[in-house]
Amino acid sequence: MIEQIDDRLIAWIREIVGDVAISLEPPGSEHAGEQGHERGVSLYLVAIVKKPPLRGPAPPPLQIALRYLVTVWAPTPGEAHQLLDKLVWAALAHPLPEMELDLEPLPATFWLALGEPPQPALLLTMPARQERPRPTVTRVRLPLDVHFTETGPLSGTLLGPDDTPIPDAVIEIPGSEQQTVTDSTGRFLFPRVPRELDIPFLRVRAKGLIQDIPIDSQARPLVIRMTFPS
Repeated sequence: MIEQIDDRLIAWIREIVGDVAISLEPPGSEHAGEQGHERGVSLYLVAIVKKPPLRGPAPPPLQIALRYLVTVWAPTPGEAHQLLDKLVWAALAHPLPEMELDLEPLPATFWLALGEPPQPALLLTMPARQERPRPTVTRVRLPLDVHFTETGPLSGTLLGPDDTPIPDAVIEIPGSEQQTVTDSTGRFLFPRVPRELDIPFLRVRAKGLIQDIPIDSQARPLVIRMTFPS
């Protein structure tokens, strides 16, 4: 993917400045001798930046941004300025699709890290995307089998020591999303509970404690008792 973006930018630069050397290495005066050209452009990939995925059909493609440092070399500063002049105006007037141009000067510490004196440069940013395979959806070819379950209420009372009602306790049926809260007399009610559901215990949250209290699922109404440490 990165190599494809490299090739697109190289082709774009050649359309603008013609037959000059184009290097993917960091900027430096040694390029002219290595390439056998007195004039050239350094297209150096200086950073890879993460970008949020695009919105669209799930799953959206992965996306990154490639940031290139573009500098030039030539026998004289005037010739180098001519190359830069062509590249700057082309990046403003005829950029590649989705190309972003940044003309903010780079800090001196950046050039110091490269071992080069500060110089005019362009920063070009190009997006790169990687499609992700879509999950395989298996078609249902059998007729729909609808199973109805009989439901009914499940009610009871929560008591503490000395059969004292416990209000405002949260009671839930484990393994389901059903929960309720006791009233001021400790009573609770689950309006619709599948009758075939096996409920060995209820989970109770009260006074900073959580307890799983066994029940007789056939008893109606229930009376459950919560114990507290002495």
